[in-house]
Amino acid sequence: MDVTDSKTHRSLMYLAAASRRTAGIEVRSFDEYSERPDRRTAKYRTKGGMLGDIQSLAQQSIETFLKGVGGTSELVSPGESVSQYFVRLGWAYQPSAGLILISDLGKAILSELNNPRIDVDSDDPISVIVDPEDPLAYARIFDLIAASGSGLIVDPYLRMPQIFELLQIPSVTRILASNREIQDREGIIAHALAAKTPSPLLGLVDHSALHDRFYISDSGGVLIFGSSLNSITRRPGVVTPIADQTAAHAIRSAYEAVWETAELIEPLTPEDS
Repeated sequence: MDVTDSKTHRSLMYLAAASRRTAGIEVRSFDEYSERPDRRTAKYRTKGGMLGDIQSLAQQSIETFLKGVGGTSELVSPGESVSQYFVRLGWAYQPSAGLILISDLGKAILSELNNPRIDVDSDDPISVIVDPEDPLAYARIFDLIAASGSGLIVDPYLRMPQIFELLQIPSVTRILASNREIQDREGIIAHALAAKTPSPLLGLVDHSALHDRFYISDSGGVLIFGSSLNSITRRPGVVTPIADQTAAHAIRSAYEAVWETAELIEPLTPEDS
């Protein structure tokens, strides 16, 4: 079940955007956007002539029929505006009369609504845009990896900070990276591997052997990353599941072959040093 509908989600995103750039948006302007966010387009009707007369009679007949069937409506209680709704839920607050800003709770709700969810078993490819301005962007990508089951991560641009963080995801059982990005760091990484039980297998290959970035799960799903894990917080990234099973199988086979050529970094305890 969704937290809210798409129209309310859109209004919350608008309020968050305005709150980042202003000291408060006018309640009137915010409610106007929330109720009518799309640009008004021109409307036409036929006047005069036989067609115009037919349309006018038809409209009058419909209105008369609806009044006879439904009777007249009477206002029992007025509905609340979107701004009143947000303030009542604590998603927004009014810093002064006539102005509204998103609250910390509203930011948390929006963060959850924006959280990308990918069904890797779906037949339909779904691209997810990861916003680098989202402070949780990095965590969201790692959550997608964890939710995809055990598997192999392939990233030619992985560096030590990303490798250390991948060690915290139990589902990542193998890591395939470039030896160029972590030159002279093998000893430090070996100690980090020893500190994690069980530790994933870390394989290093020549940079030219790796091109794209994937998470290849043991269950069959494959995710392709538009950006390296080390650049998610600097530029927009795209995560897309490979829906075509033939393509997914080809990717799996290709990187299994690359894995066979990798130099494995063995865990190294202080006693082994």
